[in-house]
Parts: sequence; C-alpha cells; structure tokens
Amino acid sequence: MERHAREPHTSPRRIGVLVVHGIGNQPPGYADEFIAALETRFRKKGIDDAFAFKAAYWGDVLNRREDDLFHAIMKSGAKIDYPDIRRDLIIGALGDAIAYAGRFVQGSWAYTAIHRAIARDLATLESVTGCEAPPLVVLSHSLGCQIISNYIWDHQHRVEDRQFGKTPFTRGETFAAWITFGCNMPLFTLAREKEEMEFIDFPGERAAQAFSRCPPRDLTSWINYYDPDDLLGFPLKGLGCPRNNPVHRDVTIQTGTVYGAHTDYWTDDSFIDPVAEHLAALAEYL
Repeated sequence: MERHAREPHTSPRRIGVLVVHGIGNQPPGYADEFIAALETRFRKKGIDDAFAFKAAYWGDVLNRREDDLFHAIMKSGAKIDYPDIRRDLIIGALGDAIAYAGRFVQGSWAYTAIHRAIARDLATLESVTGCEAPPLVVLSHSLGCQIISNYIWDHQHRVEDRQFGKTPFTRGETFAAWITFGCNMPLFTLAREKEEMEFIDFPGERAAQAFSRCPPRDLTSWINYYDPDDLLGFPLKGLGCPRNNPVHRDVTIQTGTVYGAHTDYWTDDSFIDPVAEHLAALAEYL
C-alpha cells in the first residue's frame, strides 16, 4: 500500500468501523449485540478507545414501500398462504435485492436512496471518531456487501455520485480493511457481461495516510467469511476479473445449519473472534 505524507493530528486516532446489514426487515438495533461482543473482546486486550462504531441502516428506505405492497396484496381478498413468510422472506428479502439492483437494468430510485443513507451514516461515523480522515473499516453482510461495493465504485468512477461523499472518509478514500460475510455479490455479476465486471480499487488511495505507521498488507485487506451451509454466502476469490480481484482470502467457518447459517454470523464466535483479532492488530498501527 502506497505511503503518503501524514498530516499532523491534534486528537488521538480512532478507526471508524461501519457495520452494514443485508436483506430482510432489519430493526435499527440489528448490530447492537454484535458490536458489544467485539467491544468486550477489545477490553480484554486492553484496547479501550481505538474504535468508533456505526451501524449503517438503509432498511427504512424500503420497509414502508414493502409494507404497502404487502397490505395491498392482503386487502385484495385473494387467497394467500403463508402470509408472514411471504412478507419477511419474499417481499422483505428478495424485494430488497430487486429494488436495489434495478439500476443494473434500468433506473432505480432505491439505489440512490440507499447510497444516500450510507453517506449519511459514514458522515456520522467520521464525526464520532473525533478526528479528520480516520481509517475506515467496513463489516458488511449479504446484500450490504454489494451496496458498499457499488457505493465505493461510484465514488471512484462516477463524478455525479461524488455528491454523496463530502470528505475523503465518506468517499471511501481511507477505506483500509473490508470484512464481508454471507456475501452474495457473485449473483449480481449475472446482470453484466463478463468483460464489463470490475472490482473497486482497494485499499483506498488515502488508507496508508490514515495511520501513523503503515500496516502490513494482510491487515489492510479484504477478507471474505462464509459458511458452506449458507446458501446465500459465496467465496469471492474466483469471482470474475482475475486481473484486479482485491480479495485477500476466503475463510470458511461453521456458524450453524443450513436454516440459520446466513444470519448466525452475527452471534457466532467462529466469526466474531477472528474479526476482533484482525481489528485489534490493525489498531496497533494508529
């Protein structure tokens, strides 16, 4: 990773950690227990104030629209079996992906609205760190992985989308480490010709400058965790574009059975422990 001249800072450095949820009807506090589990591990290591966390929340962009659709269907009087499953799994989960991915085939209002929500939460996270242009770490699940990928790619390649990110941090320029889990990005490649697929430039161009000492490459990396039982989680190393694939490695773990594997990452030690170790090691270079 290229080393840049570091500007002086008047406050202690902190790493901004953005957590991003995936498909489904997520509550605003979806990541509270997950973040608390990480913080408990940091305290045991004597790391008290190296991280600032923010759980990005884009679910409210679509929840009301999906509720309206479900209620309209139910009010029609048509016979519908398994209504709760239809609302949560079909409309709430598949509906999220369809609404967001619409831009791949035609304009999608949800694409822009979700990216605006990500920019908002990144701005909040930067302010919580209390310092300018801190390192950015993203922990993203499921559809949240594709959302972050598109958000960063747009800021790197589309001038019109740079309005969302007002600072180097919110534009992803200090993006230093990315941990994906239950990632279904391979499915989105089906919407593009193979020669059109391109990964983001990673790490960010100012990631090295965000630290007092340049971390080794295995820490400023993109690591993808997946449970082989997770039907929506995929390995990424073999995903198209081998010429610029920035995924450092795929890591297989066991979180649960096929029925809960996609959501059990949030509470399973086989995922939380290595994530805590990775972040703690990165903090040594602040």
